[in-house]
Amino acid sequence: MFCPLQSKNINKEEELRFGQEMYETLNEAQRSAVDKILGAYHRRSATTAPCFFIDVPGGTGKTYLYNTLCYLFKGQGVSGLTVAWTGIAANLLAEGRTVHSRFKLPVPLLQTSTSSIRSNTKKADTIRKADVVIWDEALMVRSYALKAVDILLRDIMNINVPFGNDAMIGK
Repeated sequence: MFCPLQSKNINKEEELRFGQEMYETLNEAQRSAVDKILGAYHRRSATTAPCFFIDVPGGTGKTYLYNTLCYLFKGQGVSGLTVAWTGIAANLLAEGRTVHSRFKLPVPLLQTSTSSIRSNTKKADTIRKADVVIWDEALMVRSYALKAVDILLRDIMNINVPFGNDAMIGK
């Protein structure tokens, strides 16, 4: 999770500097993606948050791109969550968690499954404070997981728009 609202020792200037250093090492395609994502995030409306899908082969630096975005967002005071379908991928993300852990999805995940998080809990508050969700390995999830997270975010954010109007970035 990269939620500066919860991390009391976040130094925004340091996070931004680190993000900018990482940005300088990105290739042209990665920089273009970061520029488009940051630009769309800052131009979003109250009812339409951007949703990006990064579709490139394995080994092309998606995780590095995601971590660059994390630090740039943190440096700008933007709160968010980083999640992945598997624990290995989650460990590679800045403060990453698995989708099941972050959104409390049941195992096994069925078509009718929903999150166990209720809107009046601390876990809901953590999610509510997030403006951005970076979801690695989104292609690996069953549609049931996306549906359950969508329902959860709509409920927690109390708004009937996709993913509770959080900006979504995934691959």
